[in-house]
Amino acid sequence: MERSDLSEFVQQVISRGRITYGDIKRLQRKVLPDGVMTREEAEALLILDRTVERMDPTWAAYTKSRSC
Repeated sequence: MERSDLSEFVQQVISRGRITYGDIKRLQRKVLPDGVMTREEAEALLILDRTVERMDPTWAAYTKSRSC
């Protein structure tokens, strides 16, 4: 995963103000296909979780499955 891909993803989602089901699928398939591997990736997802107010219900399941 290139760091710029995740940064771009985060910026796009924040600018729209919502996380859609399609966003979550793109995150799983293209942006973080191997899951969260670094602290920076985890922090980026936390930023999304704290910043974006409108989220598809599957976001909670996705972030829960990624926690330690």
